[in-house]
Amino acid sequence: MNANEFIHALGADPDSLAEMAEVLDRLAISAHTGTPGEAQTLYWRLQYYVVQTSFEIRSLFAAIVAVSGVEERYTPIDKYLGLVAYEAVDVLPKLTGRLIKALAQETSSNYDAGKIKNALREFLKKVRSAPVDQDSVALVRNAVAAHHLDKAGDLDVLAEWYGLTREFHQQGLGPLEVKLNVYAAHIERCLVGFNNELVASDMTSRPEDIRPVG
Repeated sequence: MNANEFIHALGADPDSLAEMAEVLDRLAISAHTGTPGEAQTLYWRLQYYVVQTSFEIRSLFAAIVAVSGVEERYTPIDKYLGLVAYEAVDVLPKLTGRLIKALAQETSSNYDAGKIKNALREFLKKVRSAPVDQDSVALVRNAVAAHHLDKAGDLDVLAEWYGLTREFHQQGLGPLEVKLNVYAAHIERCLVGFNNELVASDMTSRPEDIRPVG
């Protein structure tokens, strides 16, 4: 699969991103108009986060593919895939846990807590099958993307990262052959699967013009 085929398969082509952005706009409105702490609000905020993170990963891939032939602009972009993917794996279970806790305190709800719990279990199971371990992604997140100093206060990890990614580029490795990028694509697919299950937990309360993003 070449880069253009990958972009279309991922849904990161311009038309798909524009359509996804419209859905995201509507989800954002719903996420910010509810009552904090209520299950319905937590549901909307969880779905907004999932779709927004999927959108970010797709957009970053589109940018990487667009400039991957320019060495000077190859390394500054792909590290953020590690940051976004790491945060998704960290944040999604927390938001889902809040929703499940709120559902347990309600006497009746339009949302199926069992399906949501199962969606989270499947998400975490698929994350564990990723081609890169979370500790390696955490290192990129902490000492390359989110911060520029490692725990010792040195630039060693940052310097090594830039050296490695330039070496990959010089070896002719495309952006879709770098393990961290493969990991990010894997996490994006996990997000899509979770979102589909989240939507399936209850569709009756969703506005008719909002549909799952695949």
